[in-house]
Amino acid sequence: MKRAAETMAAETKLAEAKRAADMKAAEAKLVETQLAIETKLAEAKLADARLAETKRAAEMRAAQTRLAEVKPAVDSKPALAAYASCDACGKITSVAQRLLERGSQGWEVRVDFVGGSNRVFVFPTDPGFSTGDWVRYQAGKLTRLYSRRTSTL
Repeated sequence: MKRAAETMAAETKLAEAKRAADMKAAEAKLVETQLAIETKLAEAKLADARLAETKRAAEMRAAQTRLAEVKPAVDSKPALAAYASCDACGKITSVAQRLLERGSQGWEVRVDFVGGSNRVFVFPTDPGFSTGDWVRYQAGKLTRLYSRRTSTL
């Protein structure tokens, strides 16, 4: 009887050891499966990131192509073709009242000439020019050629 009890105890111990080994094997397989899932997920995220980067690059190239095809909003040619050959002709870009030397006030008129140069003229009183007026510089004087203002008579 004693031997049967010892055999039974040994079999129980063996069964518990086998169950523990089976549990460890199942846990190891579970960890391996989880690692495989996490690896697949990381690969999928990397593929998504690469796809998004490729899409962004394609959109940037398309935008640059569209930008190159768009005409500029401001035409670099003069507004009136009649002044294109006149290097002494230009467009007034600003008219402003400024404080001059010795505390006096004057008017500063900036002109961009058709030839590409620009110049600032100073007048002691309001010269009557407006931004956008076309002028000619001749014999030391600015003469209005065309006013951007429309008359309302």
